[in-house]
Amino acid sequence: MSEDCELASSENELMLLENLVTRRVSEENASKSSLTRRVTKQGHLLLAALASSDLRPISRIKPTKRRLAVFHPRRRSKRGVTFCGLQKDVFIKSRAIVPIARLNNWDNCGCCGFEQLGQLFYSDCGIAMILILKHGATESQIDHVIKRVESLGMRAHLSRGTYRTIVGIIGDENKIREEPLRAIEGVAEVIPVLPPYKLASLEAHPEPSIIDVSGVKIGGGFLGMIAGPCSVEDEPRMHRIAASVRESGANLFRGGAYKPRTSPYAFQGLGEDGLKLLRDVGDQHGMPVVTEVTDVRCVDVVARYADMIQVGARNMQNFVLLTEVGKTNRPVLLKRGMSATMTDLLMSAEYILSQGNPNVVLCERGIKSFDPATRNLFDVAAVPLAHTLTHLPIIVDPSHATGRPDLIPACALAGIAAGADGVHIEVHDCPEVAKSDGPQALLPAQYRELVVQMRRMAEMLGKSISLLPKAFA
Repeated sequence: MSEDCELASSENELMLLENLVTRRVSEENASKSSLTRRVTKQGHLLLAALASSDLRPISRIKPTKRRLAVFHPRRRSKRGVTFCGLQKDVFIKSRAIVPIARLNNWDNCGCCGFEQLGQLFYSDCGIAMILILKHGATESQIDHVIKRVESLGMRAHLSRGTYRTIVGIIGDENKIREEPLRAIEGVAEVIPVLPPYKLASLEAHPEPSIIDVSGVKIGGGFLGMIAGPCSVEDEPRMHRIAASVRESGANLFRGGAYKPRTSPYAFQGLGEDGLKLLRDVGDQHGMPVVTEVTDVRCVDVVARYADMIQVGARNMQNFVLLTEVGKTNRPVLLKRGMSATMTDLLMSAEYILSQGNPNVVLCERGIKSFDPATRNLFDVAAVPLAHTLTHLPIIVDPSHATGRPDLIPACALAGIAAGADGVHIEVHDCPEVAKSDGPQALLPAQYRELVVQMRRMAEMLGKSISLLPKAFA
């Protein structure tokens, strides 16, 4: 190997780190997905940033400071990638990540067959954003982009490739987050390196959060089991259901006092009277209670009675409501919207976290699909995905996800197997007379049997159903 290709690591040792999340991954060679990062002993992250490629660079990475990046998309063999005479078996989806070399003269490094291979991005504060310029961008447009970036107090790193020209923006991302960079003439795409959700990200909190709901723990190996009727109904029935689900193993009792219904003529809930009843039932049976808030005007009254406030799917992006809920000291159960992406969900959580309330539990409750066989599409993959993106716990709601009691048990177990931190299930002792969502409720006996199965599944995974605190037990 020439002196120009001396390895950055003096001992040629690289550490393997897992769980790199990427997007825009080509379907080609998708089976070669080791989801692996390589880091030198100096801690430089090896990522994708070569402009000499007709493939777009990876844009979602787990960020750290002091970044070093190079993208080598084409030189492959059956065992991996040949780079400067070294053979390494490393793939990230269809994109090959290779050991970085400290090249004193990139233009003269012909081992990879690319002109100007050395499109190297490095800074102590890291790349904040990447601008991909349009094909055929003129020199005046490129100069204007660089001047615009520098006018914001940032540094621009220009990478000219055979097929693309890339501008890496180096500096504090907060300075450019709200800037309309996409509107600059010649810019085709703006790719943030850091996730837009700061407080919800793993970078802000590397360890999984454990949310305490009046003594019941959710996350970090503790499962929250939320059960109860869709709506708060008559007092005797509420007591019967609460006694049953508590005996079965549920640790949180649910019931809606305010109901957001599709039809204005459907049952809308009992309002504050329902909250009072829910609170009394929870206290009598020794269970913290969860209920939904639907209006910013009701936040204070709901927080007065509930141990945990639920923000439903229809209000997931009601940002005024999220802001007010974030000002309370109550844990929040945030349900994913029916058409929301994972980024949408985490950005909604960010609204709550930004107001000083760190106690947020996410909930996967199904997304809209074209298939009418189930009420929604149960996106079980969202559970492990969330754990790669955020420290917040996530639970599943197979009742709303499927709308079918015969599918709820299997989906609940699938959610736990996928890593869910709890399960939210609607239970009713006589679904045919339920005020709302009776067809999707489990009977108490069915729920009891399911909890036994979920407990066994949890134990197999080294988890446990959180016990009720002594104050409630």
